[in-house]
Amino acid sequence: MTEDDPFIYPEQISEDEMKRRKQRETQKRYRDRLRGGPPKPRGGTREGAGRKPSGVVKDTQTVPILLRLTRIQILLLLEMGHGTLTSGIQAHLDRTIV
Repeated sequence: MTEDDPFIYPEQISEDEMKRRKQRETQKRYRDRLRGGPPKPRGGTREGAGRKPSGVVKDTQTVPILLRLTRIQILLLLEMGHGTLTSGIQAHLDRTIV
């Protein structure tokens, strides 16, 4: 019974069915462990197996970084980049790394 609909009762399952479901689940976990884990979204269980997603291009030129800047540093970089923070960072890198 649920609060939304008091006339819906949970499914009655026999003991034999419970044993079968538990055994199937145990076998599935055992198979997954032998194969290196559950199947990946694009097929295959090994890393790199299966069809590759289309349209994904890995750019090896860029590396994500996190900068913690003070307000004065931000203003300086904005001035160097003529109002754009990314341009200011690039200009500062170009100036310091020769």
